[in-house]
Amino acid sequence: MSEKLKTQSGAVYELTPNGAYFADDTAKVIFVFPNGKTYEQIESDIEGNDRLLILDADGEAMETKVGYTCLDGITKKMDFVIGTKQVEAGTDESGNTLYTTEDVHGAAMIVVLKKADIRAELAAAQKQIANLNETVDMLVLADLEG
Repeated sequence: MSEKLKTQSGAVYELTPNGAYFADDTAKVIFVFPNGKTYEQIESDIEGNDRLLILDADGEAMETKVGYTCLDGITKKMDFVIGTKQVEAGTDESGNTLYTTEDVHGAAMIVVLKKADIRAELAAAQKQIANLNETVDMLVLADLEG
């Protein structure tokens, strides 16, 4: 079993090995494409989450990541390494079983998230306030003239 990603909506996804990367403004999570879910359902689960939890193999929270609310990209990849398994590779001279590790391939989702750009939001809010002030000025002037 491996680590999992839990969204605010309660959806839980099994991460691939080394499937979670978090930087200051960008996050990349790679998880096994779950049976019974559509691409659109997964996109809906992921988009707009203010809080993401990384769970251990037992489902216990290990880490909380906040602010990665903007979906920057989502890709379904087929034949992706989604895990590993041990297989018998024979025996040594003492008769002990030897094992080797093989990759397990399957469908995976690669999701890139970004934190909201506060500067862009501030500029948009300032523009909206300026437009509202202009509208109020026009309404007051029209009321005084009327």
